[in-house]
Amino acid sequence: MKIQQITTTSVISVLMLLNIATPTFALSPSAASLQEKVRERQELRQERVENRAENKVEKRCDIVNNRIDALISRYETNYQDVETRMTKVTEKTNELIKRLKAKGYDVSKLQSNLATLEEMKDTRRSLYTAFITELKEAKKYDCGDSKGAFKEAMNRSRTALAKWRDQIKTNRDYVKNTISYDLKALKEQNPNKSTTE
Repeated sequence: MKIQQITTTSVISVLMLLNIATPTFALSPSAASLQEKVRERQELRQERVENRAENKVEKRCDIVNNRIDALISRYETNYQDVETRMTKVTEKTNELIKRLKAKGYDVSKLQSNLATLEEMKDTRRSLYTAFITELKEAKKYDCGDSKGAFKEAMNRSRTALAKWRDQIKTNRDYVKNTISYDLKALKEQNPNKSTTE
């Protein structure tokens, strides 16, 4: 029985040794392939990170371009509204000048004011065109590669926008303070008294 136990123990020891030795021999060549797999995973991870960064930049560029398009559209609508209002003022003033002139009123000052308002219209139009041109110029820069040129173009467009808004305010003030004042002065005129004297 002792012999049988010794034999069994020896056989089990040899088998265990073989089982332990086999995986050890198998690990040494696959360690290199394991390192390759780790390196490949790291490369894939790095590519994903770079792709995410590129996609993020592209999305940001798309968002910026869409915002610029929305700004252009919004200011185009604002421009049309301003021009419509100023055209109505001009038309109504022209009609009033014709009626008052037919009645014998002296409307020369009002006519000169209207000519000034037309000059202001040209200035307003050129300032608006400069603003839109600056916005479109900012949109042309490559996103992420402009090195501050985009920011400078946006600042120039903001400056042009401020000038356009100031001109609109000047026009409104001119209508409110000058043309309205001259219209009130016309009410005080009495053409019938001046023609009889």
